[in-house]
Amino acid sequence: MRLCVITDEISQDLGHALDVMREYGCTDAELRNIYGKYVVDADADDLAKAKAELTRRNMTVPCIDTPFFKCELHSSSGSDATGATHGARERTMDEQMHLLQRSIDLCKQFDAPFIRIFSFWRRGPLTPDVEEQIAAALVPPVEVAERARV
Repeated sequence: MRLCVITDEISQDLGHALDVMREYGCTDAELRNIYGKYVVDADADDLAKAKAELTRRNMTVPCIDTPFFKCELHSSSGSDATGATHGARERTMDEQMHLLQRSIDLCKQFDAPFIRIFSFWRRGPLTPDVEEQIAAALVPPVEVAERARV
């Protein structure tokens, strides 16, 4: 068994979070927020620093946590978030495929095989029709992720 923690659940300071994780025997670190920024919005310097911190501690990244599909199912305009965003900025449906590609690039950079995604903001009851719409919306990004082998 391998233990994993979403690092910002401990601290926004990635080095501190990794040190605490090692004390408890964790070998894997899920990246969501690093140095006060959502990992998908982090710049090259922060990403290089994160990679060095992980390498120094011989830790791996199994998953890039993203705000992918933390948006409205049917709108290309922004709206008020309905749930925990954990520091993510609101993104429209039109921005999601770009976000997916950024997430895939981060998976490659950190040798992470998985991307954490969501299934849109909940609006009203989850009917069979809404389930079908969500499933249909997932098909194109799943195909992109499969081609990228994540």
